[in-house]
Amino acid sequence: MLALETMPDTEEVEVLLDLLTEFNVGIPFWVSFSCANELRTNAGQFFADAALLVAGHSDAVAVGVNCTAPEYITPLLQSAGNELPFVVYPNAGNVWDAQNNVWIGGKGSAFGDALLNQWGAAGAVIVGGCCGVAPSDIGALALP
Repeated sequence: MLALETMPDTEEVEVLLDLLTEFNVGIPFWVSFSCANELRTNAGQFFADAALLVAGHSDAVAVGVNCTAPEYITPLLQSAGNELPFVVYPNAGNVWDAQNNVWIGGKGSAFGDALLNQWGAAGAVIVGGCCGVAPSDIGALALP
């Protein structure tokens, strides 16, 4: 399994998909995008279009979102339809303050059962965490 993650731009993903095809890699993969808001990647493209791009490759097994604030995940998934299963591993929702060299904001624990249920209902089959999400946050999601 190959994870192509934290992709901000569909143009970069197109190049990677072309290379996977050209060299006949034949490895199942997913692509996860970093997104700026509830509709767009960090490069400004619609996540729905990005998901369709990935779904068009025969070796793609999932598409997702990572390194993105948790509150954006549900609308992103809902915008994309269900061509492929989703993987989601959001960050903690903090924002980097470059002037003071510190993370600010966030809500402590990155997400809980309510968001997890929304993501599952939208088609997420793998859930994890990215920047600022602690192992204890992930552990809290595990079944007893």
